[in-house]
Amino acid sequence: MIHAVRKVASDDLQKGDLLFFKGRNASSKTIGHVAMVVDPTPGALKMIHATSRGIVIDPYPTPFYARRYVSAGRIPELDAEGAFATGGGSSAEPEKRILLTTDTLIDRIEQSNRGMGAVSVFKHGKPVYQRQYGLSSIELQRKNDELTLFRIGSVSKTFTATILFKLMEEGKLSLTDSLGKWFPLFGNARTITIQHMLTHQSGLYNFTNDPSYLEWNTREWSRKDLVSKMLLYPNKFMPGTQTEYSNTNYVLLSWIAEDASGESYPELLKRIITGPCGLTHTFSCTDSTMKVADSYTLKKEWERVEPTHESIPLGAGALVSTPADLNRFIYALFTGQLISEQSLKTMTTINDGMGMGIFKVPFYEKEALGHTGGIDGFQSQLFYFPADSVSIALTANAVLYPLNELSKGVLSDVYHKAFDLPVFNQILYLSPEELKKYEGVYSAAGLPINLTIREKDGILTGQGTGQPSFPLSCTAPHRFSFEQAGITLEFNLTKKQMVLIQMGNRFVMTKEESGN
Repeated sequence: MIHAVRKVASDDLQKGDLLFFKGRNASSKTIGHVAMVVDPTPGALKMIHATSRGIVIDPYPTPFYARRYVSAGRIPELDAEGAFATGGGSSAEPEKRILLTTDTLIDRIEQSNRGMGAVSVFKHGKPVYQRQYGLSSIELQRKNDELTLFRIGSVSKTFTATILFKLMEEGKLSLTDSLGKWFPLFGNARTITIQHMLTHQSGLYNFTNDPSYLEWNTREWSRKDLVSKMLLYPNKFMPGTQTEYSNTNYVLLSWIAEDASGESYPELLKRIITGPCGLTHTFSCTDSTMKVADSYTLKKEWERVEPTHESIPLGAGALVSTPADLNRFIYALFTGQLISEQSLKTMTTINDGMGMGIFKVPFYEKEALGHTGGIDGFQSQLFYFPADSVSIALTANAVLYPLNELSKGVLSDVYHKAFDLPVFNQILYLSPEELKKYEGVYSAAGLPINLTIREKDGILTGQGTGQPSFPLSCTAPHRFSFEQAGITLEFNLTKKQMVLIQMGNRFVMTKEESGN
């Protein structure tokens, strides 16, 4: 936002000035937009600005500008490439950077009702960007703000792994300790180790995959009863032979941490992480006084999702936090404030795609470490780029535009990469009678699964063989999308065909006669 503009001469420009300029380009087209001065040197003027390619830095010949204006304020010092501020401003003020493409992207998400949540970007442990969007409660019309708590799902596992490594440093645990020391009734309990559980190589069945899980996940469970539930399922493989993600591992690790330390999980979290990091908005248990967002899933409208009871996911997925607190945590983790350098090295060693409570994430030539999460309509992402000391945290309580696409947009902004801003189509609402025209079972040669299309409660749903169903939104005549997974379906009712489009691939599927 530009305040109290004044005209300035080209030799009066300074690094960090925020400008609005208007003039003609080489094609004699009148243009005008906001940019920031990176290099004010006469004859070598460089500006950082938003284009269809995202945030870029371009040189401009001084005669290009017909009129120049500068804001009354000045952005803190930019680094040599116009990226993050590394100095300037008072010590009481956080360093800031304007991410114009990110702001535009979030504006579009918010204006098209494609999601609700919050974003935070840190560098060197300090905030450089934050933004909240949408509502924390639709019913109360309460907006998401910087104090709103979000359920972070499996990002909790990074916290739990950190707690385990601290207890190992205190001599209370070892990576080679067996599950049988605490829970002897599980299959292979004597040969499953803490290391196997931290890396998801235990072979323990993921109890949240229980087909009836959503029938009992909202009520409180005791440890005894939940263990009994877990023991109903046989092991999937011998420990150490495969890697398969399982929430069972981290629920059991939460109890092991408690038993080995004599402290409750909330006490361990406070002593080992939130206290030393100064995290005032991260908790493993919530109460009615906390400003925790409600979560929503889109049907005809956003509908509130009943939350899983905290007694079930524990250190596998029960934590609540804010994006800023998540960034403070991961910076402290990677800068030796929580566990030793050797512990961090062990924790971040990747084997078969997994570390211990953490995994590797590529972004162009960059590489980050972190985790993602999802629970009851909430989604979260937390990534740290060690080479640049950059971290990004996203939390959401309603997602239609994929959160991964939002994180790609933010990171493209941070690292000056091209990013195509989405253009959202208006969602069309059809009657149940109209939706039933698309019902059927569709298949295609070469595809291992069929796709069943059904109308349910005024919503068109899709379901792959052996997979959960997902809602479809009509974005154009005969065109439906499940935006979270990047799936688009185009129907040809006359030919009884449907084209499945995902990740650039197109599959023509034919309606089976039995589906009529």
